Amino acid sequence: MSAVREPLRVERFAACAASVEELWALVGDLTRLDEWTDAALVTAPPRWHEGAAATIALAGREHTWRVLTLRERTWELVAELEQGRVGAGCHVVDEGARTRLVLVATLVPAGSRWKARTVELPAMARRLERWAAAAVRLAGPQ
Repeated sequence: MSAVREPLRVERFAACAASVEELWALVGDLTRLDEWTDAALVTAPPRWHEGAAATIALAGREHTWRVLTLRERTWELVAELEQGRVGAGCHVVDEGARTRLVLVATLVPAGSRWKARTVELPAMARRLERWAAAAVRLAGPQ
């Protein structure tokens, strides 16, 4: 019997005074990934929808990412990478005077959970911190 591997998870948050609409216009448009992340969209589907696939380059490598969820102010993507099954999610929350960006990454490691916890997860956390800071800075007033 094989053990079910629970995903490792990291979340990062950032807030700004930009409206929900302004922040979502940036982060919700997956064709604009390269404006606030170090990822680049290589090929996009003709129409974004749940189940659609896109090729995204990250750290010099191209991978196919599938859209799991795409709805008002939320998207989730998943891909099989060298590290294992990686999920990425984005959600924009209206908090009244502020707008909060929530970025989440999950990893079901292909290899050692120890390496995933000590090397890959911290690297994912740093990447999400950079992305969140860039997104709220670009979206509008802090």
